[in-house]
Amino acid sequence: METLYQTRLYQNYRSVLIVVIDLLIVFASYVFTFFMDNNFFLDGKILHITHLILYGMLFLLLLHLVVGLVFSTQKALWTYTGPQDIVRTGLSSLTCTVIMLIFTQTMHLFHPSLIIISEVIAFLLKLGVRLGYRYLHQYLLNVDRSEKALVIGAGNGGYIMVNEIYRGSRYPYNVVGYLDDFKPKGTLVGGKKVLGTTEEVKEIVEKYDVKNIFIAISKIDKENKQRIIEQCAETPCITKIMRFSLENDKEPIRVDEIQIEDLLNRHTVDLKNEEIGMYLSDQVVCVTGAGGSIGSELCRQIVQFQPKKLIMIDINENTLYMLKQEFMRKMRNGSISPNIELVSLIISIREREEMFKFMEQYHPDVLFHAAAHKHV
Repeated sequence: METLYQTRLYQNYRSVLIVVIDLLIVFASYVFTFFMDNNFFLDGKILHITHLILYGMLFLLLLHLVVGLVFSTQKALWTYTGPQDIVRTGLSSLTCTVIMLIFTQTMHLFHPSLIIISEVIAFLLKLGVRLGYRYLHQYLLNVDRSEKALVIGAGNGGYIMVNEIYRGSRYPYNVVGYLDDFKPKGTLVGGKKVLGTTEEVKEIVEKYDVKNIFIAISKIDKENKQRIIEQCAETPCITKIMRFSLENDKEPIRVDEIQIEDLLNRHTVDLKNEEIGMYLSDQVVCVTGAGGSIGSELCRQIVQFQPKKLIMIDINENTLYMLKQEFMRKMRNGSISPNIELVSLIISIREREEMFKFMEQYHPDVLFHAAAHKHV
């Protein structure tokens, strides 16, 4: 379906096709009402199509064409049919109804009740076609959405995030619901339920087999933001943050990986990259606590300097696995060097003998110690 939208034929003639469909709906609605008023000619009546009826139908179609162009009903994208499009279509139908009532009283063509019935049927059919197309489009996009996602924040940001996910194939996920600290459980936002609070993120992730978490809160203080990020880090999910941009009108929102700025209550300090590069490049680098929020970000920064080997140590197998998978994806898309050897080790730094064995086996040149209890 995406290929159809990109064709020149569709782009050039989409508005014409919509106009034709709307006029056919209007024509069919009036014909149906006319037949219904005559009991579908089942009682022996003979259908007589007079010149007056033909002129009336021609005037009817021209009227709907002009009014539709005035209200720009042919320019609306059916995929995003919403309240404004419904109002615009309704005003177009109401205008046509008033003009047709004046016309039929002047020409003594139809009974006013038939005009009203025909226009109501036409409006409902137009609306039904648009909404039906919208839901069909969403259904076809959602067929392959097997990977589940969770959105944190059931406000404006969360609503925008869910619409962004289901708008196309950029984020091929099925949203199971929201987490929000201020909205009651069970509240519906854009058709998705609030499943609980942010404190319940681990339970919700396990219950619904969630693989991706989107933090989409438009206004949040740094302490709560860091708290939510740390709670998400305790799950095996890939966590991303939705950011709002006032500078780029074409892309008002974007979704990013967790950045170091999100973990600190201050701005980052500019580092001397050349000196750090000389210190880390082509070296065997080890990070303890690599699956944690600080350790994982250290690893993300280290791989940019192309070490010969990166050894990631942690006692949490899930977070370590997810971090390694993240680096493997980046290697495949070329954002980091594919020559870096990645080693994941499930070791507790409190196991003295295991640490000695590790040091004897790998002989790291640089070691970053980031294994710690955050609350300490």
